[in-house]
Amino acid sequence: MRRLVVDGDATDAVNETIARLSQDHQSVLAPSLEAQARALGLALPSNPVRQADPRDSYAQRSMVVRRAELYVEGDTLYALMHRLRSSGVRRFMDPATGGVRAEQEDEASVVTLYAIGPELDPPALAAFEATCADVFDRPLEPFHYASQRFDELLAETREAAEQPSAEDIAASEALRDRGIRTLATAIKSSSGLLLGDAPRQVAPDERERMDSIIETLQKVGLVATEAVVVCKKTNSQVNRLPDASLIEELDKSGVRCSCGRKLSDERCEEALGITERGRSLLDGNRWFTVALVQELLQLGVPLNSILVEQQAGGDEMDAIVLIFGKVFLFELKDKPFNLGSAYSFGAKIGIIRPDESVIVTTDTVGNDVRDHFERARAATGERRARYGYPEESEGAAPVYVEGIGNLRPELERFVSEASASSASNILRDVMPLGSVSVLDVMSRWATS
Repeated sequence: MRRLVVDGDATDAVNETIARLSQDHQSVLAPSLEAQARALGLALPSNPVRQADPRDSYAQRSMVVRRAELYVEGDTLYALMHRLRSSGVRRFMDPATGGVRAEQEDEASVVTLYAIGPELDPPALAAFEATCADVFDRPLEPFHYASQRFDELLAETREAAEQPSAEDIAASEALRDRGIRTLATAIKSSSGLLLGDAPRQVAPDERERMDSIIETLQKVGLVATEAVVVCKKTNSQVNRLPDASLIEELDKSGVRCSCGRKLSDERCEEALGITERGRSLLDGNRWFTVALVQELLQLGVPLNSILVEQQAGGDEMDAIVLIFGKVFLFELKDKPFNLGSAYSFGAKIGIIRPDESVIVTTDTVGNDVRDHFERARAATGERRARYGYPEESEGAAPVYVEGIGNLRPELERFVSEASASSASNILRDVMPLGSVSVLDVMSRWATS
């Protein structure tokens, strides 16, 4: 979605923009309006602008679409809309103070361009933007739906996510592989692992690709090789060196094994050690958060709509995300999601009060967890029904995503459903402008 706010009434500029776009793209509303008027014997207005009813409230008047057009280009529908925001006093909740704040607003035009289709940035969108920018002499800016609840969370000293580095993204992609992740965790836990012991750290069916796993870990900077001096007498590791060539220099410096022999007389083996990047990404499963952030960015969710690793009342929230005005709470687990985790997550849901809650695990969600959330949902519904609240306010159980490979499809579903809901609202506002008014029809036939 792209938007532009212009001081005053920009009806003339909007009409010019629509006229230019209609020369190069297939319009929808104007031909429909012309066909209806012709069939009914009505004269088309030279300036088909919908007027706001002065009896409506300020909020209603400012939401009226005064002028719009739809265009079909390939498999994408483009909607250009113009709303005139009336001058007056706007009152809204201030998340910083929790009180109501009033602001005087002058008359302004809000021009919005939507692309409704299977692609985030369809090919023709740039051409539509360029025409708008040429007429208004300024570019349209990206715009995303807001949420009062998300604004409140931001005001609670929470900060948006940072752009992951290319190195972290590559390492996170590698750690999605269970075999790679298992070996990296074993290396980190052992403070270094002899190369010969590496195959024993992964499942038997993963051992045949051990060379590939180690090569990938090194390529993305999660582990590094080092030399380990092993005492022949005690079979213990006595020295760790970045390179075996340093042993000779240590001999010359008088460094000896604990048994008294020169280091060059002891056994030297190659080992794998965790790097700072590897430690950083594995601590707290930060690689999982990086994977989630990267997937969201690829789906068009902006960084300032993603809060990660936030603290609330002693509980850590893995991610809070705003998608088309809806607040999502994500819990990320690199292990089976058990009942103990469910109790903790239930408390977080109560604190954050999201529109949707999502559990993502690299393993499985236990049936006892599902039963727990279903019982909690039913009990909440019973309590609310007792006090006369509608059934739809019961609240849904979390969405369960089992396996990191299912993360992208579920995120696509969230974005698609939220986008479809938004698109329905847009078309509901725009489509009436493709019909002649009831008053014009009645006037024509009443005077015949």
